[in-house]
Amino acid sequence: MTVSTLDFYKVYSATAAQTVFPYAFKILAAADIRVYDNGTLQTLGVDYTVSGAGDAGGGNVTFVTGRTAGHTILLRRETPRTQATDLDAGQQFYEAVIEAMADKLTLLIQEFPNAQIPLNPAGYYLRIKADGSGIEAVAALGSGAAMPFDTGSAPPTDGTWALGAVRFNSAPELGGNVGWICVVGGTPGTWAAFGFISANPV
Repeated sequence: MTVSTLDFYKVYSATAAQTVFPYAFKILAAADIRVYDNGTLQTLGVDYTVSGAGDAGGGNVTFVTGRTAGHTILLRRETPRTQATDLDAGQQFYEAVIEAMADKLTLLIQEFPNAQIPLNPAGYYLRIKADGSGIEAVAALGSGAAMPFDTGSAPPTDGTWALGAVRFNSAPELGGNVGWICVVGGTPGTWAAFGFISANPV
């Protein structure tokens, strides 16, 4: 079976008491689709059921209870990153087995936007946006916390920063610097300029 669509997620704004939310992309098993209601992960078999697993055209996610009007419902395929097919030497190859292996690889490649790149300090990471349009930095910011990199016209004077955190210069000038890097972690830590900008423009 072919994989004929690049889609791997669907977003809805729920209507009052809506229970059925179609998806038009292939999943290999019901557990391979993650369902979120206003950002809260729902539980398969408790909050919803799934039809259409294995079908190229998709199926439906059906909630046990109707959703609240205006809630954002996200259906997102997350295929397990495993390979369970074992081909024995000398056995006959069936096209369905080979196609299934290729299909799974294709689905995983489509889901690359789910990949995360850890940063320092722990809890921060980069990820490709869900729609594939770019990269975003993600973290749950709390009191006194700061992103491991940002922009500004001077080194930070507040917040807690880890060794290696970077602030890029938002107002670069000839003879100036690209930004500042934290060389001693702390609040706000010790910062040093880096990246000399030539005074001779080209």
